[in-house]
Amino acid sequence: MAQSHPGRQHSGTDMSMRRRGLLGSVVALVAAPRLVRAQAFPERPVHFVVPYAPGGSTDTSSRIVAERLTVLLGQQVIVDNKPGGGTIIGT
Repeated sequence: MAQSHPGRQHSGTDMSMRRRGLLGSVVALVAAPRLVRAQAFPERPVHFVVPYAPGGSTDTSSRIVAERLTVLLGQQVIVDNKPGGGTIIGT
């Protein structure tokens, strides 16, 4: 497997492929807003993911925030507890 070294230059084909990829990404970013129509937010219930088990202080404060967001947004906000994996699952 070839490794990149700080003093080593890349070949011309590597650079042109990178430029082509970058150009494609820029074109996609520019065209995307024209292709996608915005929907009214929120159209469906909002899921508020909490990476801790129910019953703790984080869960309690999340439910208070979710209740206020429900009133503010006019759409149901659901607290979804995802404990485990050192909070990696919920994150």
